[in-house]
Amino acid sequence: MKSATMLLCAAAALMIAGCDDDDDDDGFDAGVADAGDFDADGLEDAGPTPDAGDAGQLADAAAGIRVPVAFCCAETTRAAGGMEGTPFELNCPIGNVVVGWTGYADTNRVWGLAIRCGGLNVTQLGDGTYEVVTGWATQSALAGGMTGNAVTSNCGDRQFARGMYGKADDELIYSLGFLCGQGSIGPDENVLVQGTSNSDFFGGSAGTGFTLQCPEDSVMTGLTGNANDELGLVRLVAVCAKASLTDDP
Repeated sequence: MKSATMLLCAAAALMIAGCDDDDDDDGFDAGVADAGDFDADGLEDAGPTPDAGDAGQLADAAAGIRVPVAFCCAETTRAAGGMEGTPFELNCPIGNVVVGWTGYADTNRVWGLAIRCGGLNVTQLGDGTYEVVTGWATQSALAGGMTGNAVTSNCGDRQFARGMYGKADDELIYSLGFLCGQGSIGPDENVLVQGTSNSDFFGGSAGTGFTLQCPEDSVMTGLTGNANDELGLVRLVAVCAKASLTDDP
């Protein structure tokens, strides 16, 4: 039977691209769908797989195109608090903005502070509008001491800081929260922080209320001040910068 089958195959060679021998493992010939034309689920592929560039274009069409942002023109607000303690600077990494703070406080004052930062991400959507959000948060070093309870105060979803508020006198910072807002893109393609909501407020009730706020066309990228283990937070100044869209990657 095998010999007869082989003779029939040979006779039909001009009509058929090849013939499988029952005892061989050659696979199918080019005239029949190759196993490689099927995906892992056994379903026939619709066509060739797009390359990385095609995939990126498809993703851009569906989710928008990421737009680079450049920071410049750093400036500071006025100060709140006193002059004692050791000077410190807490700055977000380049391309990041302040999204909250963590530290230590009790019912009398704020003892220690570290800022939380998130990457500023701008996406141009298919309708030409922009979406401004922040990425995962990182945390700076701690300024001040670790007396009291551990606390965390973050801006709301899709918000970032535009300044600080609290209570202080000419000696100490007694309480602290952050001023937060939603990002948007202005007519000059700069990032605006619009609307104001307050993050959670921690500390005591002594002192006089203060607000340290960046301009509307600026974002908060860090803070400076004075602090030590014995006094806690003594002085605060918000650090602001302008962020705008750029063609540079």
